Amino acid sequence: MARPSTAPQDPQRALHSERPAWAWKRVNEANNCGKVTTEYAIQARKLPARIQTNGLGQTLAFLYSKSKGDKSERKGDKGETLLLIHLGERIKPLLQSDRDLSDPDKIMHALVHMTPDEYRRCTHELMVSAEWLKRFADGLFEKGSE
Repeated sequence: MARPSTAPQDPQRALHSERPAWAWKRVNEANNCGKVTTEYAIQARKLPARIQTNGLGQTLAFLYSKSKGDKSERKGDKGETLLLIHLGERIKPLLQSDRDLSDPDKIMHALVHMTPDEYRRCTHELMVSAEWLKRFADGLFEKGSE
């Protein structure tokens, strides 16, 4: 019988198991937000292709512009806003400074001030995390007209 390893877990392996848990929690959070659910699901399904095709900066800028939408809507009432905040939360640990990424404006500020290395790390992390968001959104949300 093999003994369990007492060595610390490989950081890469820990990250690989943490991503799906993070994505599952965020998709479920969006599922409990009423009208936000449909918009969030649509954007989550398109997210990996958008990052791959347009790049991280253009994708986040697109979500930012969609999150602004109708000024009469309250902050957080849009699926795009919630998705952008989730993505900001995901990249915060990758940034070399302790930036506050709690709202879309702060996320955009952090984006334009990233170093090239931070930008590459964030792009990779969001590409991988976006695939998890997409899969869970496909499974949890009803497919509507997109």
